Formats: sequence, C-alpha cells, structure tokens
Amino acid sequence: MENDPIKSGNVNKDFLANMIPHHQGAVVASEQILKITKDVDIIKIARDIIKEQNREIAKMQKLLKGME
Repeated sequence: MENDPIKSGNVNKDFLANMIPHHQGAVVASEQILKITKDVDIIKIARDIIKEQNREIAKMQKLLKGME
C-alpha cells in the first residue's frame, strides 16, 4: 500500500524516508492553494512552505544518500 511506512530496520533512515513524502504533500497542497486563492496571507504562507519544505526535502535526501 502506498501509505504504508517504510521500514528498513534503520530508524534514522526510516524516519527520513517517511518524512520526505510528508513534506512533498505539504508542497503539493501549497501549490494547489496558490492556484485558487487571492488571500495575500495565504499566498505568503504557501510560498514559505514550498520554499522551506523543498529545502528540507533536499537536506533529507542528501542525508539518506549518505546512509546507503
């Protein structure tokens, strides 16, 4: 099942592997609201979320790569 947690036996690796899709979901939701909202506060929050979550995703991917 797509939403089943990843379990490799390495808790650090599993944490990162499961947090990446969580952060990607926040990016997708933010991109969706930007297509329809005109609220300047929501626009700012959504843009900030996209920027920060993408930064964190890249950091987690880099850490995961180092665990291989």
